[in-house]
Amino acid sequence: MNRPDEEEDSVLQKDNVYPPNFLPTDADADAINHSQHNPTKMQKPFWKHMIVHGGKSDAGRKILDPLKEMDMQMMRVWCFNGQGRTKTKLPDGRIVFIGGQHEDWSDPDFVTYNDVVVRRPKSTPTEIDIYGYPFSTFPETKFHTATYYRDEASGGGKEYIYIIGGLDYGDGPHSKATLTFRLDLQDYSIQPIEATGDMPPPNLDDGTLERRCCNIGWGRYFIVVSDNCNKTAYRLSIPSMRWSRLYIFYWREDGTPDYTPWPTERGKKKVKR
Repeated sequence: MNRPDEEEDSVLQKDNVYPPNFLPTDADADAINHSQHNPTKMQKPFWKHMIVHGGKSDAGRKILDPLKEMDMQMMRVWCFNGQGRTKTKLPDGRIVFIGGQHEDWSDPDFVTYNDVVVRRPKSTPTEIDIYGYPFSTFPETKFHTATYYRDEASGGGKEYIYIIGGLDYGDGPHSKATLTFRLDLQDYSIQPIEATGDMPPPNLDDGTLERRCCNIGWGRYFIVVSDNCNKTAYRLSIPSMRWSRLYIFYWREDGTPDYTPWPTERGKKKVKR
């Protein structure tokens, strides 16, 4: 199961990313993504440094020119330390990190990301790939789901990650609907997906979702999303992009749920926690 990371201080060996005498600029450190293309490959050594060495925004701020540190208090500095980021391991060894937030909403360094970080097994820091996106294409996203899917029907076996849901404070796009996006693992472009049917409510269980990609039957693939109360689940058919509501009728002895269509006669079997 692919839960959002609770904390990810560092993902690589602590090598030096910077060439000698390199000094990152304010634009290099800025946490706000100003991408104009889908995707934009982010050439930011400071971001790679923060991925390798970890640390919060205030630690990153001290790496910059100390004489300007006080002047930069109003600028949110990018870091790789936070919550609500997904970490998806692919069959070829790549690891894909999506979105996430840094600090709590009341903190001056609070920020929600909409970038994608890709690293390969045994890669060096300079081989980390970071992709940014226009907010109109992929909004700031955290506490979402990320499910790997290989489309065998495409002939070439195209690979994707389906990004579902998210948590928003206030009036953000994730507070209005459960959004679905598809990350193409060949060129790392992201496409919004129009789904229909009985879909999960937005901010399901405070945005904390369980998800599985499984073959339930009929030779078709589905993504199943459930809230943590373990009673209600929602199934997304990937071929049709249609949601249907399920009920976890009971739990099998091996710990897996028995899903049945909604509504169902709940009185016949008791749901086991």
